[in-house]
Amino acid sequence: GDADIAQNLSPEQIAAVKGKEGVATTTGDSLLLFYVGMNVTVKPLDNVKVREALRTAVDYDGIINDLLSGNAKKVQGIIPAGLLGFNADTPFQQDINQAKALLKEAGQDEGFTLELLVPTGAAPGGVAWADLAAKLQSDWAKIGVTVNIKQVAQAELLGSYRAQQGQLVMILWGPDFPDPDANVGPFTDINAHSIAFRNSWDDQIAEKAREAALITDPAQRAAAYKEITDYVLHNGPYIVLYQPTQLFGLRSNVKGFAWNPMGYADFWTISK
Repeated sequence: GDADIAQNLSPEQIAAVKGKEGVATTTGDSLLLFYVGMNVTVKPLDNVKVREALRTAVDYDGIINDLLSGNAKKVQGIIPAGLLGFNADTPFQQDINQAKALLKEAGQDEGFTLELLVPTGAAPGGVAWADLAAKLQSDWAKIGVTVNIKQVAQAELLGSYRAQQGQLVMILWGPDFPDPDANVGPFTDINAHSIAFRNSWDDQIAEKAREAALITDPAQRAAAYKEITDYVLHNGPYIVLYQPTQLFGLRSNVKGFAWNPMGYADFWTISK
């Protein structure tokens, strides 16, 4: 009874409190995307087929259904569900044979070793970062890729990532404002000195992204973002893993709590 609202509960914690007297549970949408960035200056991540192989080896359904107990959306594009331009296509499903074939085409069928930077603690949506990293490590081992996990405080991780010093980096991104350009710009434009910069990815798609930000017709803008997100899906340096659902525990006498997908709740609506 000490807490009125508890955020970022794990699926196990939600299950433990469900049905208890005086306790209620609820969920909220988010605009967060969990992803792995691949630094294209690090060989063999400079090879687009290697990056496609790593995407193809990931067991997305296992992450969502097992680690997160279904509390996430399968999203693989750089615009989250809930924003204009969301691309619902999920072309990547775990296919070990296909991933191995891609590595062979890239001349990397004998395998290689990379370091994966991972934050400490629990992530929004209730999964421990370490558990998510271990799952990816296991998936990639099936195609002969050895991944050494280095877990550090998120502030330290971001320092290395912003300095382009990561090889593989597991992290999340949420938009600063509810518009697709809050994701597409950072993910595509190296000159924005954000996500594309952190992965050393300099690509002509950034020009189309800058143009899309200025389109005023919603249908035309959505079509532009479909083209951009399709391109980044297969050519970019990202493995988008999922979009989490936020899990909350409440005292049952708490009324008016509503989670905004931008990542906050208005306290003025809440009473008990």
